[in-house]
Amino acid sequence: MGGTRYPDQPADLGRSLRVLRDLPADICVPNHAREWDRYRKVIESTTARYPVNPFIDLAGSRTYIDTAEKEFRADRTY
Repeated sequence: MGGTRYPDQPADLGRSLRVLRDLPADICVPNHAREWDRYRKVIESTTARYPVNPFIDLAGSRTYIDTAEKEFRADRTY
């Protein structure tokens, strides 16, 4: 958003984080591959003894939300 803010932005971000945390989802696809270790997961999806879908990552999804919430609480987002 290039630093653009609007009056209800903090409330909207907080609500978005609560919704994400409550969703019964285990698929995490952030906008940057490095944030979810895409390269390792894609390689393991084809080479591991028990290949897995690289997008299914409940722990990674929760970690991503936790990190975003900490940044939000520290007022470091947008």
